Amino acid sequence: MRSCPLELGVILTPYGTIAPGPLIAGIAAALQPQTVAVKLLVNIPDQLNYDDYDVDIMIPKSEMIHFRSMWLHSILASDTNLDNIWASTVAGDLAEMAVHQGPSVGDRMLLGATGFWNSSIRPQMFYLLGKDGSFDATRAEIVGAVDGFIIAKHLKQWTSNFTTLRLSEILDMYYSPKGMSFDSTVKACNRGQSFWYIASPTVLEQQVYAASQILAYRCSSVHMSNEVLKTMVHYSVTKFTDYVNNHLFPGLHCIKEQHHPKVEVLVTTDGAWSHEYAADFLGVLFEDLNISPFGSSVGIIDGSSGKWILNVTSSFSSAHSAIINQTSSTNLNLTEVFDVASDYYTNKWKELHRNHTIGGLGQAIIILAPLIRLSEPELQQALISLKNMRSLHPDVNIIYYTTPERADPLRKLLISQEDYLLTSLRINDISTRLLEVPNSIRPGPCNPNVTLGVRDQIEGYVYPQEVNIYRLDPLWRVNTKTVTVKIVGFGYGSVEICKWNQKRSSITRQLLSCRELSGNNEAELTDFHTCQKLDCPTIFYQIRGLSSTNKCAEADCKTPRHIRYLLRIENLQCSTADKLTASFMTLLPLFFFTLI
Repeated sequence: MRSCPLELGVILTPYGTIAPGPLIAGIAAALQPQTVAVKLLVNIPDQLNYDDYDVDIMIPKSEMIHFRSMWLHSILASDTNLDNIWASTVAGDLAEMAVHQGPSVGDRMLLGATGFWNSSIRPQMFYLLGKDGSFDATRAEIVGAVDGFIIAKHLKQWTSNFTTLRLSEILDMYYSPKGMSFDSTVKACNRGQSFWYIASPTVLEQQVYAASQILAYRCSSVHMSNEVLKTMVHYSVTKFTDYVNNHLFPGLHCIKEQHHPKVEVLVTTDGAWSHEYAADFLGVLFEDLNISPFGSSVGIIDGSSGKWILNVTSSFSSAHSAIINQTSSTNLNLTEVFDVASDYYTNKWKELHRNHTIGGLGQAIIILAPLIRLSEPELQQALISLKNMRSLHPDVNIIYYTTPERADPLRKLLISQEDYLLTSLRINDISTRLLEVPNSIRPGPCNPNVTLGVRDQIEGYVYPQEVNIYRLDPLWRVNTKTVTVKIVGFGYGSVEICKWNQKRSSITRQLLSCRELSGNNEAELTDFHTCQKLDCPTIFYQIRGLSSTNKCAEADCKTPRHIRYLLRIENLQCSTADKLTASFMTLLPLFFFTLI
């Protein structure tokens, strides 16, 4: 596509394609702001030792007339100053237009070349559609420069109030509908208002002229007098102002914030899709799940062999590499998948309990099986493995994604309310279902010696108006008479904490109680339901953010707006009834599935 060259180094954001170069350069410049006279930005050569760009033509030194070039003479006589924030963002791009296009086209300069991504599902390459081959200031470069300038001009104030502010936090807040924690009006969808609030048109033209002097000295093909250069600068600034005011800024609208599930998913497929389609599908799914250290995590299991294609990770880049390099399964061995998943969950929770961690993300298995075929023996064997996994890990959710024509065999595997069959073939329905999956809580073994118990806990973060729900399955309550959960605040804001009981296969919330927790206070939620059988209710705990002090500075804080808390189960008081015997534990799976 010779007429549509690639624009490299650009990224797609919710508010347009941007070039991150000027964005990051502007932020870096703001960390060490400088304003320097342009005459100090060139090396004044010795009279008989000029560099190639210090003279207007190249001739043997023996025949050279040793006068400085006209550009060098102009710079040394200049009294203009260049600001490094302007130079690394907007002024730098417009200076390219003035110097490169100005001498040949005058006021007919072109800017804002846009283009298109190769795919709307999994965009990887961006092709430019520029007129007359002019790409001095593409739309992506202009947007990146504007965003970099806006952030840079606010950065000093932000870092003075919050010294541990990270680059990832800045970018996450700026490109979100909520905007910056310190000033909600500063955000990408409001860049038009933010830019002209801090950018004076007069200063803009002065800075473009200063940058143009340096650029022209280094790489201009012709010399222009100061008056002509100022005219070219005026043309470029006028073009820029017209472009951003009439074409770039008016089309911006703040989108509604999208809510993503926070789950740990294990994914497997039946190999029905082509490699390209499977990669596109998984790419969209992983984006919907927000695979990241602050969102969901994912692992991929080969549907045929049960081997791990991708170990569980929260790295989107690792997940993306895995789906690009994966080999397609030839069939789906559900027995192997359930056995591998069960072993993984067992080992994971052993490690968590060893570290006195009582919870984590909600757990789900996604089985993508549009063309699955199961013989009766295969179905029965899969059912045995599934029941075995459920007896050990009842809080694992399973989503079967298939066509209506192939759904009947899978319906026989729906043995729990945590099992769900999707036949709509809409990928969004997967993430919608996963939004309902609560976080998992599994306390360690019942400790009869209450006074010597060890604090088992889980750390959590929540935004204002965001809700985190935790589920304590009845299996982890057998042989207990009280369950006391303590919520500990850290002074990062206020939250509402709630607890309720819910019988299996019921939507009724029993014994619902809520209270507010703020500051560094603690609150206890105690359930006195003596639980000796598996028919006792599930306990749910809900943490809802109310307000934030914008002080969250831990590494696990996504932004300062996060509200940190701890959820602790210090002891499970054991029932005075006889302890579970080995024979009862052997029968536990049978009791469990009878109750379902």
